[in-house]
Amino acid sequence: ALSLAVSGYEVGYAAVVAGTAVTVLSLRSIWRRGGWRVAVELVLLRLIQLVLSMVRMVAAFSAVGAPIDFRNAALFVVSAALGTSAAIVPSGLGVSEAIGAALATLVNISPAAAFLALAVNRIIGLVSSALIALLLVSKRTDKAVHE
Repeated sequence: ALSLAVSGYEVGYAAVVAGTAVTVLSLRSIWRRGGWRVAVELVLLRLIQLVLSMVRMVAAFSAVGAPIDFRNAALFVVSAALGTSAAIVPSGLGVSEAIGAALATLVNISPAAAFLALAVNRIIGLVSSALIALLLVSKRTDKAVHE
């Protein structure tokens, strides 16, 4: 949304305002239930996740030969999140990629390159998650063996 706003698209401004309102209301609710520390920790974790997602998106676009900057990466990170939340197909398979291909024309990127980069991004995410899961399971197994 911020990427669209910075690029001068009015829909970007509306999305920034709506996103800010939802964020403020969510943080207020979290603050009431868990305190300020929990709210701050959640914001920090989300910011770290967004930065890592943007780095991964830049890497995915570079891998398919269509390098992008971090501002444009933010746009595609949002498209990946939107597609994943689509309940039409499991994990939004293909939906994220189609949304990204449609948005690619707004930032002068080939829709085909965006579709492919988002697919590469999904694969990188799945492989990363699998490696982390294996690491956690192996540590848990080691701990159980030693007890």
